[in-house]
Amino acid sequence: MMNNVYLDCSMMIVGVVLLVYTCSRYNNNKILGVLLALVVVLLAIISSIEIEHVIFAHKIEFVQNALSNTAIIAFIIWTARHYSKR
Repeated sequence: MMNNVYLDCSMMIVGVVLLVYTCSRYNNNKILGVLLALVVVLLAIISSIEIEHVIFAHKIEFVQNALSNTAIIAFIIWTARHYSKR
C-alpha cells in the first residue's frame, strides 16, 4: 500500500482538481467539502501507513512525515469547520 500507484495518482488528481476549483470563480460549499474530505481521507491513509512503518518496521524517519500529515489533517478539518465561502 505504501508504494501503491493508484493511491499516488488519486492524490495527484484530487490535488489538481482542488487547485483548479479554488482558482475558478465557481463557489459551491458541497463540492469544496467533498474535495477537502477526499484530501483528508487520502492523507489519513498515508499517515496510518507511516505510523505502521514506525511501529512495526522501526523506521524512525517516518515519524516526522506522520506528524506533519497529521498536522495538515488537523488544519484542514479546522479550516473546513470555521470557514465558509458564503
